[in-house]
Amino acid sequence: IQTGRPLTPYTCWVLDPTHSTPLTDLHASTHTCYLFGSEAGFTALPSLPNTPVLNPCHINIDTQVNSLNVAASTAIVLHHHRNKKTFNPG
Repeated sequence: IQTGRPLTPYTCWVLDPTHSTPLTDLHASTHTCYLFGSEAGFTALPSLPNTPVLNPCHINIDTQVNSLNVAASTAIVLHHHRNKKTFNPG
């Protein structure tokens, strides 16, 4: 991961359909980063100096749906994140 700003204050989530943590279980925080881009999943999550832990999660989809493109995934994640931040039943 290369960035002009450090990601260390962020909780970073990697969208990966092969992992068991569903998007609906995530807690939105002020500093959250989502990484998109691999329909097949990530075989190895990079561990680089001065970068945060990359936590894998997935979007629950119907078994008849093969995959989601990046635009659809981004829309779902941003909608979910905004709703988690604005609606806090606890």
